[in-house]
Amino acid sequence: MVFGTSPEVYKQASPLSHVSKGLPPFLLLVAEAEVPRLAVMAEEFAAALKKAGNKADLKEINGCTHQNIINRLHKDGNEVSRLVLAFIKLHAATAQRSGS
Repeated sequence: MVFGTSPEVYKQASPLSHVSKGLPPFLLLVAEAEVPRLAVMAEEFAAALKKAGNKADLKEINGCTHQNIINRLHKDGNEVSRLVLAFIKLHAATAQRSGS
């Protein structure tokens, strides 16, 4: 097992353990054919981020798996690359306006 068997190590490895106010915006992408429980964990993470006052966008990408979603990043005009670029543009512009 990658993280061993210690419940404390599992807890520290979880992104949920590191949610706090003031984090940067998150874009969470899950595949239509996702690894078991990963989509649920992404929903829980997005909810925790929002509850702490952070921005989090969660999108499901149709027609792909957990393994091939990343391959879509470098292909112009597909949903994944459009979402990522729009997210970056939005939050870069917001940061510029606020002086961050």
